[in-house]
Amino acid sequence: MSYHVYMMRRLVLLHGWGQDKRTWQGLLETFGNEAVAWDLPGFGAEKVEEEWGVPEYAEWVERKIKKEGWSRQTRLVLMGHSFGGRIAAEIASKQPEWLAGLILYGAPCLYRPSWKIVMIKHLAKRWRWFKLIKRLVVSSELADADKKGLGKVFRRVVVYDQTEQLSTIKVPTLVLWGEKDGAVPVAMAKEMNSLIDKSKLEIVEDGGHNVHLSNPMLFNGIVKRWYESI
Repeated sequence: MSYHVYMMRRLVLLHGWGQDKRTWQGLLETFGNEAVAWDLPGFGAEKVEEEWGVPEYAEWVERKIKKEGWSRQTRLVLMGHSFGGRIAAEIASKQPEWLAGLILYGAPCLYRPSWKIVMIKHLAKRWRWFKLIKRLVVSSELADADKKGLGKVFRRVVVYDQTEQLSTIKVPTLVLWGEKDGAVPVAMAKEMNSLIDKSKLEIVEDGGHNVHLSNPMLFNGIVKRWYESI
């Protein structure tokens, strides 16, 4: 009978869109050598190809883990914030044997466009003047991405629906959300929690989309407590 001996456990942190590994400084100090954070391609020195979407980012993270030699020596917990959570969920859906747990924090893994966006897109196909409104309403979110050459990547990411993938996740999962998250509503957290077996929903009272920055002591305590419980 063959088996793997895992030397240790490690927390891998994946940052959100427009951020970088420096936003995890508080958690890195809390966990010490047991945690690691990387700059995702396009948000650091490493370049990203225009055709990349969530699956390609997930492959990049998996290659990084394999290169570090952790896939056989370590049980990993993936934690992703927002865009990083999409990547973490994509990896977890593949059920890698080295994955011990998952934290999805303010992660819009479900594509649920608002009725306003749906209506504007529908009307823009029929009336030329609505195309102007579409640019003003929809593309305001793309402005920063376009300036940084990430517009095409952003467009692929925001419409990527992971509803089916979430139901295949088998590891213990913490769905962590700010009560007043203005970027990704709490309703999505509740739906994700219902789709993932072995998941726990934790809502931070009065928290927004970046609780790890606005209230790091509370946030770090929640993460560490759950991490040590699995």
